[in-house]
Amino acid sequence: LGVPGNHATVGDFILLRSSGVPVYNFCVAVDDACMGITTVVRAEEHLTNTVRQALVLDALGAPRPRYAHCSLILGEDKQKLSKRHGATSCDQYRLDGFLPDAMINYLALLGWNDGTDNEIFARDELIDAFELDRVVKSPSVFDLEKLKWVNAQHLKLRTVEDLVPLVKQQILWHGMFKDGLVSDDSVDLGVIDFTYAATALAKQMMETTKDAALNAKTVLGYGLPATFTDVRDEEARTMIATGNFYALAQKLVAQYRSGEFPRPDESNPLAAFQDAEGRMIEEDTQKGPACQ
Repeated sequence: LGVPGNHATVGDFILLRSSGVPVYNFCVAVDDACMGITTVVRAEEHLTNTVRQALVLDALGAPRPRYAHCSLILGEDKQKLSKRHGATSCDQYRLDGFLPDAMINYLALLGWNDGTDNEIFARDELIDAFELDRVVKSPSVFDLEKLKWVNAQHLKLRTVEDLVPLVKQQILWHGMFKDGLVSDDSVDLGVIDFTYAATALAKQMMETTKDAALNAKTVLGYGLPATFTDVRDEEARTMIATGNFYALAQKLVAQYRSGEFPRPDESNPLAAFQDAEGRMIEEDTQKGPACQ
């Protein structure tokens, strides 16, 4: 087996509890045999189980799979990754705006690489490139910031149209529409237009689809005082009184009075986010630089 340790100390081990319920090592071995499993890849914590499972398979006359044991994944504090390090389920990452392909991409990079500097892979590319002999022995650290970077690269490879349904879900989860106004399967044109605009505004800077919703929420919640008297922030009052915005304000007023100031097309609010052919503007669809 190539499993370190004194195998002579295994001795007779339990297969069935007194209640008649089979133990883990017996169930796993039978399950592997029934499903015709050929390769088992798992954490190093299961090294001590391997000998017992192999002996059960031998007793059943079933072939042994090939076993590969990987080093543990650690948290940023270099301790074994656990619930205390953050999200505890795949669904939580979905709610936080991470794409499935980005999560698979990142997890594949924990302890493995393809021998190049490439860090962004589609699922099919991972399947083609993955080889067990390139899995490293040292533990990997689950870095949330690196996961966000990988997710951002996958978002940039998607079109605005691809991302709109995902951003719409985030907007719904954050309660930005009036109750009863819209649902997951709603086709209200106003809702769709708003989501398109929110997605286009945030696409080049967002690391998760949640960022697009939060960015839109911030914009909608920004209160622009009508007059200087209405300005409550003391720092802002001082900057305005000092004249920091005088030249800019004069230019804006002059353009507005002359009709030069750009105004949205009320008949087509999305025009500001579209090119001459009516397609959503895509400033950058290339992969970003390698994360440092």
